[in-house]
Parts: sequence; structure tokens; C-alpha cells
Amino acid sequence: MEKWLKTIALALFGLALTVTLPACGRSSSSKSSSAGSQLDLQKSGTLRIGLEGNVQPYSYRKDGKLTGFEVDLGKAIAKKLGLKAKFVPTKFDSLIAGLDVDKYDVVINDIAETAQRKQKYPFSTPYIYSKSQLAVKKNSSINKITDIKGKKVAQTTTSNNATDAKRLASRT
Repeated sequence: MEKWLKTIALALFGLALTVTLPACGRSSSSKSSSAGSQLDLQKSGTLRIGLEGNVQPYSYRKDGKLTGFEVDLGKAIAKKLGLKAKFVPTKFDSLIAGLDVDKYDVVINDIAETAQRKQKYPFSTPYIYSKSQLAVKKNSSINKITDIKGKKVAQTTTSNNATDAKRLASRT
């Protein structure tokens, strides 16, 4: 991993751990304390990390092996905690739900923070700022975001892109 990327990753994971690890994997109705969660991690010796595993450069397979920025970040976090990273590739639409059923301890997958998600899950400081783009057929009549008003658009089920697109399309 490039030196600047390591520096950024290491700077961010400390805060990410402080905010994210104690509560991730526990539903809001859970009686577990953050100390109990930390003990569970120490006892297992493993940090289970949910991610998609199919989007470059975040996490993807190269020669059959999981690699990418989020994989490197997850390994660095686990190492700093004295744990072994165990990656659990999961479809994007099920990533957040996997926390509720204790499928993994954290999600590292360019997840957008929304008001609804923030009510239930603690978020770290963002480690990346990403943006979405609109893809249309060549020679389409859609040339700008406001042209999609009244049109059908597709997105993944749990993405916040539709909300953003509706907000932007309603601009006049």
C-alpha cells in the first residue's frame, strides 16, 4: 500500500475503533455493554469485517484473493487491536442488516451515513468521500440530473442514491 494511504488509514482507524467497534454488531435493544463487546473480540481473537468484496478499488478479488483499500484498512485495524481480520463478503443490500444478526463486528464498505442509520449505528469519521454518477444510454434525452424528474431510475435497495437523485432532480 502506498505510504500516504497507510498514513491516512492509520490516522482514521483509531477514531473508527473508538466510535464503531463497541456498538457494531449489537442492535439498539441489545443489553451488551461496549466492554462486553470488547471482551467478545478479545476472546475470539478475530475481528469479523463485513464488506462487499466486488468493487474496485475498495474491496475486490484479484487472482481469487480479496484485496483493495478497505481490505488493507480492515487488516490494519485488526492488527492494531491484536486481532486477526476475518472478512465476510456480503451483498450490499444485506451489509447493515448483518450487524443486527451478529454476522460480523464492523462494516467497512463506503456506507453513507444517513439520519436513520445514525439513530441505530455509530459511525466513524469518514475515511473516503465518494460521489455517485448517473449512467444513461448513448443518445439519451437525459443530459443533466433534472432531466430524470418523472423517469424510472434503478439503484441498489439500501443505497441513498435515490434520495439524492430525487432531491437534485427537483431543483429548477
